[in-house]
Amino acid sequence: MKRFCNAVKRVPWWGWAFGVGYFALQRGMYRLGEWLSRLLGTVSYAFECKIAPIDDLFPLVPAWVLIYVVVSYLFWVSGPVVASLTKRRNFVNYLFGLTLAM
Repeated sequence: MKRFCNAVKRVPWWGWAFGVGYFALQRGMYRLGEWLSRLLGTVSYAFECKIAPIDDLFPLVPAWVLIYVVVSYLFWVSGPVVASLTKRRNFVNYLFGLTLAM
């Protein structure tokens, strides 16, 4: 536990700021998409990008949805935090790539 606390203390402020900021951006984009779909009246199929021949092969297991959400939230926050522990140039490259991917 002491090693974990020391690792957390080593994270620069910009790592936490961008970690929380990108998490807020990601959540905000989902909320914006939902709001726009309600505004445009496309709510019933707004986020359904399904490729039936492939997606029907894999059943939806409700327990995995919770695991997916928790892991993705952790990834959104921890990615910039971990990248901030490297050289500043690596951190900037990571943020640039993450921004382009979003």
